Amino acid sequence: MPEGEGVLAAIARLIAEKRWLILVSIGAFLVLIAAGKGVWGIKVEDVAGRCVLGGLGLLLVCGGVWDAMRPQVDDRRLGKDYGLKITSPGDNAHVPDEFEIQGTYDTRPPRDLAVRTFVCSASSGRYWPNGRPVIFDDAAKRWSSTIRPGGKAGELKFVGIALLGENAERICQYYDDVTGDIVKLRKMFDQSIGLTGIPKLPSDWKECHKVRITRA
Repeated sequence: MPEGEGVLAAIARLIAEKRWLILVSIGAFLVLIAAGKGVWGIKVEDVAGRCVLGGLGLLLVCGGVWDAMRPQVDDRRLGKDYGLKITSPGDNAHVPDEFEIQGTYDTRPPRDLAVRTFVCSASSGRYWPNGRPVIFDDAAKRWSSTIRPGGKAGELKFVGIALLGENAERICQYYDDVTGDIVKLRKMFDQSIGLTGIPKLPSDWKECHKVRITRA
């Protein structure tokens, strides 16, 4: 049990984590009763009642299987955005090749939760996670980082800040490695070698705020 967590909160957390198992167990229990099997002394003779129980049981089993297979998000940490906002650049700003992105926050995100700035293409929807760290100033409740939007002059993009769960952070860490390799290739061969953005990020990538920018 995490420090400071009450008994009821711990029970609720365990139920949420094993929700699929609970749904499948209850559903299977109802299906057994509907099949005419006496379970713990419970037996339903009415045919219509057994059909209703059987249908409900199958729905619960299917719901549990779906819940187990769907992508999981750490709701405890990603359930809020901590008030992360961008204050500079402003929306629709014209920006240089590299600039400082700044913002404010209400509550600092947990230190074990990754925070990244990013660039997103307005036309393709692809993402370029920024590997440069986000610096937090706890006294002023401000954050900052430096970022390069890339692309051509006049191209419309978004820059933003996001919270990352485990899956999203693994993707971004791998993308950092790919970026490093591309930088080496540019130095060795051709500065125009492009870096393809990520078309789709995991469900535990949570965007908190983004603004439109145009390359000057």
